[in-house]
Amino acid sequence: MTDGEGSSRGPGGARHQVALGVRSRRPDLAALSGRLVDLLRATSCLERITPERCDALLGWTTTREALAELEEHGVLERADDGYRLPEDLRLRLEVDTLDSLPGPAVRQHYRRAATLLRAEGEYAEAVRVVARVADWASVRDILGHHGEAVLAERCDWASAVPDGVLVRDPWLLLARA
Repeated sequence: MTDGEGSSRGPGGARHQVALGVRSRRPDLAALSGRLVDLLRATSCLERITPERCDALLGWTTTREALAELEEHGVLERADDGYRLPEDLRLRLEVDTLDSLPGPAVRQHYRRAATLLRAEGEYAEAVRVVARVADWASVRDILGHHGEAVLAERCDWASAVPDGVLVRDPWLLLARA
C-alpha cells in the first residue's frame, strides 16, 4: 500500500522496523482471557495506556476494570496517570497486531489512535503511531500543524521515511537531521 507518493512501504515494512530490538522476555499471556489479550494487542500502538484512550479507541466502556486486572497479573505497570506495557512486550504485541490485521484495517486503527493522541496534545506520539504504518501523509499533516512540539521529542521514526517523501517536507528533513 502506498500513500500516493511512490512509497512502497506499507504496514508490512513497518512490521519489520518495529520488530528490531525486541527482547525475548515476555509475561505469560496464556493465563489471560482472550478479551484481555485482545485489549493488549489493540492498544499496543500506544506508549501510555489509559482507560479513556482504550474506551475511545475500542468503543468499550469497561477498560478501567480490564486494565486493573492486567496490572494485578503483572502485565501492566502504573505510570504517568495510566499504564505502560514493558517495551519488549508492547513491541511484540504490536508486531502481532500489524501481522494479524489487513493493511487497510491496521492503517485505520493506527489513524484512529493518532487522532486520539492529537486531541490530547500528544503530537510526537501521534506521529510515531502513524509512522509505524508508513502513513506519511498523516505524518506530514501532524508536523505541519505541530512540528515544533514533535521535534522537541525523539524522532527515531524519521529514519523510516522514504527519501522521496523526505525531500519534499522541511519538517521531515529536520526530524531526520
